[in-house]
Amino acid sequence: MKNSNTSERLKELMGKYNYRQVDILEKCKPFCEKYNVKLGRNDLSQYVNGKVEPRQDKLTILGLALNVSEAWLMGYDVPMHRVKEEDISDTMVDLVLEDPYLTEISKNMKILNERSKKRLLRYIDLLIEEQEND
Repeated sequence: MKNSNTSERLKELMGKYNYRQVDILEKCKPFCEKYNVKLGRNDLSQYVNGKVEPRQDKLTILGLALNVSEAWLMGYDVPMHRVKEEDISDTMVDLVLEDPYLTEISKNMKILNERSKKRLLRYIDLLIEEQEND
């Protein structure tokens, strides 16, 4: 369930850790370079002020840099902290940054209960089978 938004979550982090926007940008820099994503002062200012929601690639960078889950950063009622970065394979991060559908599926999987997750996986299998028969 969504009970907040990215602007409120960024402000929460800024208050909790005494971050300034420039501090967040500095934390994002290595991830921006590694994944070739541009995240500038204007982008972050618009996110903090609630004028714009970040695209998935920039949301992923913010999540990595701030060590929070993207779903939490978007305002969903999920745990704040992400899995430790060293536990996330570079391949998985690359996939998420390259394919917005994977990120959307991942975000929604966190919200589903176990029964619904299993149903979704069965549905994906059916879609793949159907696609192979086309």
